[in-house]
Amino acid sequence: MKYIWSCPRWCSIHFSFAIGFSIFKQLQEEVNVYTQELKMNFIKKGVGDFLYAIPNVLHKGKRTVVADCSIKDVNGNLVAQALDTFHITGRL
Repeated sequence: MKYIWSCPRWCSIHFSFAIGFSIFKQLQEEVNVYTQELKMNFIKKGVGDFLYAIPNVLHKGKRTVVADCSIKDVNGNLVAQALDTFHITGRL
């Protein structure tokens, strides 16, 4: 399932929240999630009052989750792209 988040242009770094939410929806409450690696490419300035974060979980293993997130403007242009790796502890 894909989640699309909208936020004012000034909060474009909410990609991390969008990715985190999509991960937590797939895990049990007894787990902890820690950022292991984060890469963000800013491509160009967005147009409009809102940017849209579109997270996608690429891999969910026993101890790691890899996800990416596209940030698009109101015209659908790619503004930024993020890649996150998370370490998971606790009961899965």
